[in-house]
Amino acid sequence: MNELDISSRFRDGRSMSLKEKTGIVATLALPGMLAQITEIVMQYIDAAMVGSLGASASASIGLVSSSTWLFGGLLGACAAGFSVQVAHACGAGDYAQAKSIFRQSLGTTLCFALALSGIGYLAAGIIPAWLGGEPDVVHNATLYFSAF
Repeated sequence: MNELDISSRFRDGRSMSLKEKTGIVATLALPGMLAQITEIVMQYIDAAMVGSLGASASASIGLVSSSTWLFGGLLGACAAGFSVQVAHACGAGDYAQAKSIFRQSLGTTLCFALALSGIGYLAAGIIPAWLGGEPDVVHNATLYFSAF
């Protein structure tokens, strides 16, 4: 079953068997699952590479990791909010509106990302100290967070 057949079945409201529905769910879920697995593997690789530099480097990255997750989560939430709006428009059959929302999401998310990057860069020297890091850890954490 190709993508056009799946789309036409949804648009036309045709019924599908459980096997077809399961195949569609698997097809749609697989890229997201692979993306999550890839992200986790990259975090392991990052930790292994930094771990080879010593305890201070590992502590520096660990100190600001929650802050990097926060910033990434905010951007993910922004993108998810737009994806819900696009899904609603597609569900209503208004594909022109869905395209318009998608175009708006690109600009809005880019502006939001730039604003968060600026805030993160300006706060890079404050966050590690605020989180209670030791002076040598704070310096390296500041460098890592401002580059991240």
